[in-house]
Amino acid sequence: MLVCVSRHFSKLRLQLIQDTHQLYIPLNNMILSLLLWLFTQLMNRFNAALLYFSETRATQ
Repeated sequence: MLVCVSRHFSKLRLQLIQDTHQLYIPLNNMILSLLLWLFTQLMNRFNAALLYFSETRATQ
């Protein structure tokens, strides 16, 4: 009886872990892509600022 209950709970726990893992994968991908997008935006702004300052420095 106890072994059966224990086995049932371990199956449930395994199923729960698999479900949350399948939930985490797209969530992680979404977070990573968002961070990557933010990083590229930041780099674009930095690049534009660098270009602007180099152009203003060159015209003086």
